[in-house]
Amino acid sequence: MEKMTEKNIRRATADSEFFRTLPPANMLHVMIRSIIDTGQVDEKLLTVWYENEDRWGEVTEEERMDQILMVLDQWNPSDVLRYMQKKGFVGFCLPRLMPIRKVMDKKTYYAIIDNFNELKDRNLGFRLNVFLFPFDPAHIRETLEACNMTDDAVNMISWALDHYIDFIHIRNEKKLKQFIRSSSVADYYYMDDLAQAVWEVTHMNEYRRGDSRKAVDALLRAGVPFEADDLEVTDEELQDEAGIGREEEIRAVRELLVDECLFHKLRNSRGNLLEKARNLAGSRKLQQEIRRQA
Repeated sequence: MEKMTEKNIRRATADSEFFRTLPPANMLHVMIRSIIDTGQVDEKLLTVWYENEDRWGEVTEEERMDQILMVLDQWNPSDVLRYMQKKGFVGFCLPRLMPIRKVMDKKTYYAIIDNFNELKDRNLGFRLNVFLFPFDPAHIRETLEACNMTDDAVNMISWALDHYIDFIHIRNEKKLKQFIRSSSVADYYYMDDLAQAVWEVTHMNEYRRGDSRKAVDALLRAGVPFEADDLEVTDEELQDEAGIGREEEIRAVRELLVDECLFHKLRNSRGNLLEKARNLAGSRKLQQEIRRQA
């Protein structure tokens, strides 16, 4: 999209003939800015927009997503989102995601746009994650990739939406530990924040999360390891005092020690870890873990 000055945006908003001279991506931007600034788009601009329907394909998916992000970055975007939905702009900006087919997903979508003002987190990536919640995860990934988002952003948003339902149904400590072990502590906190945000903007009991944060905080305070780097033993100690020699053996032992601490109550202390490592040295269990990691 060609960069526009604020002066030209105002001129295009007030002058439909000048608006007509713009590339379609700039037309779209001017209309979305008008909705943000005034709550609507002048009918003359809409007429010009529809007259140029044969040129809509010139607007890239990245340019369309930029308009969604601009709206989501507003403090109170609900009215803008409702107007955009009414006029078909959400569908235009997210062609791979709209229309929504499932009744439950539609209900969730309208709840989110109606209540998006209640989302106070200002991180734009997080706000996008909440907004995309009702849509099909496979199509979300396609959309984000087509918009040239970074791999990290695509993977984080897609992962969170793929695992959301499993997360909110965690009801015991073992399942909670398994979830964090398969991802990370940081991913857990992100997912917990996302689940709370979805609940706050939908007010739908179907999306109410379990209250697990206190349990995770307590485990971390107690020194329970969730990753190999959390263990109170070094690679050198495993080599010198437990007889774990090769690099792949050390990696495998460290992963097994984390599991022992998490699921079998092994205390995360140097002495206990070294004793367990000696028992694992040369064991079938260690060989199986080495093969799993290979």
